[in-house]
Amino acid sequence: MFKKEGAIGILEYSTIPQGIKVMNEIAKRVKITFIKAKIFPGAKYMIIMQGLHGNIEYAMGIGLEHEGLFDIGWIGQIHSHLIPILNDGLYTKKNIENVLVFQQTSHAKAIELCNMLLHKFDLSVIQVKYTEALEGHSVVILAGSIDDVYGAKTHIKCGEVITNIEAWILEEIVG
Repeated sequence: MFKKEGAIGILEYSTIPQGIKVMNEIAKRVKITFIKAKIFPGAKYMIIMQGLHGNIEYAMGIGLEHEGLFDIGWIGQIHSHLIPILNDGLYTKKNIENVLVFQQTSHAKAIELCNMLLHKFDLSVIQVKYTEALEGHSVVILAGSIDDVYGAKTHIKCGEVITNIEAWILEEIVG
């Protein structure tokens, strides 16, 4: 399981066979605290690794040498709100009124941006969603005060701030 300590590297491949090949090579050559793979709609394969900074940098270097790399993500210090998401949990907060919703074509970048925003603003992760209906995209939903969601929006070009969101609409999205 992912923990608070250690860097996180994310490698996203455009095909599953390429991703499996790279994950196997990294597992053989690099000492990693925790490694996990996810298969996403659009036949993308994402490797998420946690360990010492130097080991993760080395593993990322191995990943960069292979064909089919779609995107990468780097998290030097993981925010505690993101840990349950990476461990397949869902962090929810009652009485949500203001949300920032953004979409990325890269799952790796969606997680990286989410972590960056959590460190800069007082936000909570409602969901990081990737389903077949999204056709290979990730949608991130963050909640916070009006000032925090608007502040975070300045870092996300493709995001939308929704204030005073109706509870039933939010339930439709995350349900």
